Amino acid sequence: KKLTILKYTDQQYSTYFQSSKWSKDDTDHLFYLAQRFDLRFIVMHDRWTRDNRTVEDLKQRFYEIQAQLLRLNADPSEDITQHVLIKYPYKKEQEVRRKEQLARLFMRTAQQIEEEKILQQHCTRFEAQEKKHEKESKRILKIC
Repeated sequence: KKLTILKYTDQQYSTYFQSSKWSKDDTDHLFYLAQRFDLRFIVMHDRWTRDNRTVEDLKQRFYEIQAQLLRLNADPSEDITQHVLIKYPYKKEQEVRRKEQLARLFMRTAQQIEEEKILQQHCTRFEAQEKKHEKESKRILKIC
């Protein structure tokens, strides 16, 4: 099964997709790689031999063009607001932050992991005590 990747025309590119950061040739190459490697962005990034771009840069450019093409090519009677590209747009900054947090998580020392386990145990005890006090309060209010 092949992915359906929306394509832009030269007219659409010049009207909607020109960018100071991306040339048409680079954008065309990005779409070629997306088609060839079925949106496997890690592989696409590995094959990207042009300027230094991150995986997130490639994703950002690709998904913003796909979303705009979806809007441009949509039938007026069609509701595209629930389409995944429109409802959940790619957010480069969020993805970069997520990866940084993941890297910090993997870089924790054994001591930090142990401290976190202890804190989780304390939280569990506090939550249990809170539930117990809440039940007791309700019982007392029922009596009154």
